[in-house]
Amino acid sequence: MIHSNSQNANFSLRQLIRRARAGKRLFHISSAAVAPSFYTGHWYFSDKETHRAHQLEITAHFGILIDGQRLPGKIVRVDNKELLFLDKYGYHLRIDASDQHPISLYDEADNRVYPVSQAADWEKEQEQLKLN
Repeated sequence: MIHSNSQNANFSLRQLIRRARAGKRLFHISSAAVAPSFYTGHWYFSDKETHRAHQLEITAHFGILIDGQRLPGKIVRVDNKELLFLDKYGYHLRIDASDQHPISLYDEADNRVYPVSQAADWEKEQEQLKLN
């Protein structure tokens, strides 16, 4: 979160530019924005249209892999509620979290949401897919 310093309130744009050129701090960035590590690990999701299961891996450095293939792109935002990834085509992947674990994956390219689960939950889900 970015907060403007109270002393910046009366500065003109020219004064702010001068301060920036002089290397002076214009804004304070809150240290509360820490990257949650609970996103890291192996997660699973199923595509009910294709009846295919996929593995989502999030590395400690927030690399995103699907089925072992690294997705080129960058992390745009990480907080306690979501991890937002921008791929090389300009589409977002959003991993939503609740109670400090991922619960869903939103793929902007397909405009679809996939529930994600850990291994034990995923195996139960696979059994359900086989029954359908």
